[in-house]
Amino acid sequence: MPEWEWQAAALSQLLDVQIYSADGDPVGKVDDVEFRVPDDGGPPVLEALLCGPTAFGPRVGGVIGLAIWSIGRRLSPTGGSPVRIPLSEVQRINRREIRLRETARGLGIHRTTDWARDNIVKAIPGGSR
Repeated sequence: MPEWEWQAAALSQLLDVQIYSADGDPVGKVDDVEFRVPDDGGPPVLEALLCGPTAFGPRVGGVIGLAIWSIGRRLSPTGGSPVRIPLSEVQRINRREIRLRETARGLGIHRTTDWARDNIVKAIPGGSR
């Protein structure tokens, strides 16, 4: 089986797997992946895991996917870019979870969670508890 077929099979296993930081905090789920095509024309190489509504919306597609992407783009402090986790930051992958080598703060991927807590959850009565 060619290497790209193995990678395509791996992609189907990675989508929707929960990602945890090094300290055990949930970071998100794999919504998409990023491949790099080598200059020598070899098979694609998995570069990064993508998560967040701006990665999930295009995967859903159609009007619903566009709405998810649009809302995520407007509410995210990172703009229209999905959260990108380089594969070099992944410590362990199995069917149920992905563990990272670093904390969410160390990777700079805590901003969306912090922003949602500070701007949405705290506005809900009882949300600051």
